[in-house]
Amino acid sequence: MADKFQPEATTTLRSLGLFTIAIPDSEFNAGVREAGHADRIYIGRIGDGLYHGAVEVKTGRGEHRQSWPFAEWSDEQRRWAQAWREKTGTPYLLFIMVGNDLPQLPKTESRPYPRIAVLVPHKVILDLEAAAERKSLSYQQIADMQTFRLNWAGKGRWIIPPCNPFWSGVTYDLRSIVGRQTELRERRAG
Repeated sequence: MADKFQPEATTTLRSLGLFTIAIPDSEFNAGVREAGHADRIYIGRIGDGLYHGAVEVKTGRGEHRQSWPFAEWSDEQRRWAQAWREKTGTPYLLFIMVGNDLPQLPKTESRPYPRIAVLVPHKVILDLEAAAERKSLSYQQIADMQTFRLNWAGKGRWIIPPCNPFWSGVTYDLRSIVGRQTELRERRAG
């Protein structure tokens, strides 16, 4: 769980006009009802696209939140992420924040860890963990993930830059989503 920083992820998604929910047993989660559900499910229209997916929020550990251990993403959460992807075909993203100093302040000797955030597809995290055989990602390794980095906007909100994978591959034909929801309702009724 991402304790006090979880609202930043929610505020970021809602600032885009997305509806976010934290209800694990709803039709939005495609019937995935086991432990380890994502912190947030999001859905909404942005421009001509429909965005629908799940977000798990994680924060760094240590005195200054200077690293993020892969073990913080439990086996139950990993299974839920895989089930989500298989059942919905929509993104499962990790919103990871490290550092405990104010994000808008520059890195200095007295403030060595300004908060940074990344929004990363779960498959990338699995690949990083497997390829490097690491136990964690350091503050600097996360800071170097430029494709996934978010920009601080202030007032508890981050900006998702155009290069972030959130914007690619997550636009769906509205009719396919509505069709899946109708199919789920019919299965439950029958």
